[in-house]
Amino acid sequence: MVDKDIKTLNKVITSVPANLGLGAVAAGMKRWVTFVKVTDEFAGANAIFLCSGTTATNAASGVAKDKQYLGNQYDAFAYPDSPRPEAPLFSIAASKFLTAFTTAGNMHLFLQYFDE
Repeated sequence: MVDKDIKTLNKVITSVPANLGLGAVAAGMKRWVTFVKVTDEFAGANAIFLCSGTTATNAASGVAKDKQYLGNQYDAFAYPDSPRPEAPLFSIAASKFLTAFTTAGNMHLFLQYFDE
């Protein structure tokens, strides 16, 4: 297996579609997401959406790649159980942005990814 330049993101996500600060995927490349962990910081049910969008802040401009529901404050969810770069969860195409937003309140997002 070829070594990957694994990167991580650690960020609080709100109900406003967020520019995760990763920039657009470079031409001829894909961004592969290999691990996601979220913790609900809102006092109640909440969901997080990870999307591929055509702009850094407009998740509605693209396609939902993943959605996770959490029922209570401090609920956490991680998948897979441990990071597996050799088995990515999904990809983001060239010139697209990975964006995220919640349905109710803050969630803490930890993400592992690489570009190839």
